[in-house]
Amino acid sequence: MLLSYSMHGFKSVRNNIKVDLKSTNYKILSKSNVSNTGILKGALFIGQNGSGKSTMIQSVKLLLDLMFNENEIDLRNYFCLTNTEEKHIKLTYDFYIRSSNINYEIDIEYGKPLLITEKLYVNQELFVDRLGSNGRYSNDSNPVHATNIESNRLFLRDLYESNFLNGNKILFEFMNFLHESCYVNPLENKVVPYNEAVNSHTMQVIESQVNDMNEVFDALNLKFRLIIRNDKDKVSLRLKRDEEQVALPISMESTGIKHLIRMLPSYLNVMKKGGLLIIDEFGVLHPTLEKKLIGYFEENTKNGQVLLATNSTTILNSNVLRADQLYSVYKDGNSTNILRFSSKQPRELQNMEKMYFNGTFNGIDE
Repeated sequence: MLLSYSMHGFKSVRNNIKVDLKSTNYKILSKSNVSNTGILKGALFIGQNGSGKSTMIQSVKLLLDLMFNENEIDLRNYFCLTNTEEKHIKLTYDFYIRSSNINYEIDIEYGKPLLITEKLYVNQELFVDRLGSNGRYSNDSNPVHATNIESNRLFLRDLYESNFLNGNKILFEFMNFLHESCYVNPLENKVVPYNEAVNSHTMQVIESQVNDMNEVFDALNLKFRLIIRNDKDKVSLRLKRDEEQVALPISMESTGIKHLIRMLPSYLNVMKKGGLLIIDEFGVLHPTLEKKLIGYFEENTKNGQVLLATNSTTILNSNVLRADQLYSVYKDGNSTNILRFSSKQPRELQNMEKMYFNGTFNGIDE
């Protein structure tokens, strides 16, 4: 699971910012929202428009894109525009996998070509070391030396795709955790599962997804039922409500319902198998449904985590997230900054939404 991550010189973040997902001593929701390793199963970033809340989760999305996206990524788009003195990005990710600590650092220096440095430690032992086009994977059974790493690719990705990590159970499981992740942005109509099998349109996959989604509808007391129609080898999905006789095609449903159905297969995959469910612009569904979805995910996952970015405050007082899962995102001069709600030591039953609007957690312009 993701234990913490930090960024420096990344988009609107000029100075170093660290997001901590280690649980604090709050007792509320400790059975559902905290894994048996003490790592939180999610975090929410709230801020006004333009504050940089999406940046907080895009630093994690960039890692996934660099690992699994087939399209070339122009890393120059991620440098902090307000920092003209120092042109480099530093991203650090800390994971806890198979009772081991994994620290992965990426440093990107501006230039033509870009100069990328990678270092990956397992329990403080250096396994992956890359500078520019040269890299080394220190594995006792099969060490790897590389001298022609492309400037826009990660050495760790090359090792993964070449199956060099298969002999290391910790790193293999670490990459599988990342691979099961998904990015969702309802406003851009995006659902990006990094495991392509989740997005498969084979009949077998569709049938299993529909059955699983109907189980979620039942668990959340939603009066929906998905039905598969297979007419002349053309598969279509329809949605039937209890009070209606006709099952309507999904194309005739509301934008919110279509988004929910598109998102649910990836939501369920991360919940069951682990990984990161990253949702930007969270808040297009009804607040009651969003509360149920977060609660159901955290109650039923062991190794999955959800990272949310929103400007809607209703979720703050929904009793599905703890104070140590909430981050206020705000502009501090010409840089984005964050404040963890738990740093202000609010009582467990205090109204977080009211405190937010009172300026306790920053993020509210006077």
